[in-house]
Amino acid sequence: MASEHIEKCGNSLNIKFVQNPQVPQGSRHPLNFAREVVARLLGMPERADWKDCALSIEDEKRMAENFKKLFEPYDWSLKEET
Repeated sequence: MASEHIEKCGNSLNIKFVQNPQVPQGSRHPLNFAREVVARLLGMPERADWKDCALSIEDEKRMAENFKKLFEPYDWSLKEET
């Protein structure tokens, strides 16, 4: 369901409130609000807290290297000037 929506509408998050909610002075809006909502919508409430998703340094390095390889065709900084 979510993957079909992303293909159709893109992968951005847009929340529209019916009323104009205001955070009362002196209180704070939770910074993790969007992540909590999306995690619950995707059926993965355990992913709501980013601290529970932390990876080991080795895994982060492996994922970064993999991303660099995949992104290389689009990395304009690696292209030589003509």
